[in-house]
Amino acid sequence: MRIGIIGAGKVGTAFGLFLKDQGEAIAGYASRTHDSALKAAELTHSEAFRNPLDLICEADLVFLTVVDDQIEVVAQDLAEALSLLETQKSGKKKELLSPESLKRPIFVHMSGAHSRDALAPLSLAGFETATLHPLVSVSEVQRARDAFGKALFSAEVESGGGFEAWLVNLGIPFVRLEAGSKALYHAGAVFASNFVVTLMDTAVQLFKEVGFSEKEAIKGLLPLVYGSLDNVARSGTAEALTGPVARGDVATVEKHLKALEAFSEVLGLYKTLSAATLTLAERDKLKVKPDAAAELANLLNEEDTKGEG
Repeated sequence: MRIGIIGAGKVGTAFGLFLKDQGEAIAGYASRTHDSALKAAELTHSEAFRNPLDLICEADLVFLTVVDDQIEVVAQDLAEALSLLETQKSGKKKELLSPESLKRPIFVHMSGAHSRDALAPLSLAGFETATLHPLVSVSEVQRARDAFGKALFSAEVESGGGFEAWLVNLGIPFVRLEAGSKALYHAGAVFASNFVVTLMDTAVQLFKEVGFSEKEAIKGLLPLVYGSLDNVARSGTAEALTGPVARGDVATVEKHLKALEAFSEVLGLYKTLSAATLTLAERDKLKVKPDAAAELANLLNEEDTKGEG
């Protein structure tokens, strides 16, 4: 298939490079800023289009990699423009594109938060639509290009459609999402990606309070992060859990709560995460220590009661 990409930001550029690495033919890019399209086209040895309709006419598969709040707007604009183009070609009154008329590409958006419903105008116009989302944090084009090759994707597809067959033929690993599950899926991804950065920053700020520079704090903490993730990869979450809550170490948790009294926002976060960690620990590590689990639960509840008072 020839690939067209509308939206030449980091995701669109990196994904185009990834597809080119897989041997796919990139027809080109169209973007709100033509300079962005030119840059992405240069990197992928493809063409920059000023008019997305010209790109669509060259593509069998069109990815929309615009910002999330523009997906529905772009889908509506494209559906209307394609319908008008068909009217001009046919000389008839305005009507939806017929299967026998123009080249009919598949349209796919790559948002993690929005469902296939965002492409409803194109679906109603008779086009096959789908979503594809890589479980990758995209901050740099070249890093994302490489990461896509190791990533698991999620997809909403039409059963028996051409896009699902394309994914299978290309060997892109994906989990099929059912309608209505996208928001919950995306919330899970936020916990695993965005919130990890927030938690890392919280740890860095506490280390700075005791004399570390930010650079030293990050250097010292990263091995803990990598080690925890490696344990999860090898053993799953329940077995990978370590630390005072997993051990049932009430005395240490008490010390932490006392030390954090001067940092009210961090204290609240610590208690919330400790409660969630206790629930996880009770699935494995604290199964044989029900008394310690109960004592920790009481301690955290007492602290919440103090806060309410």
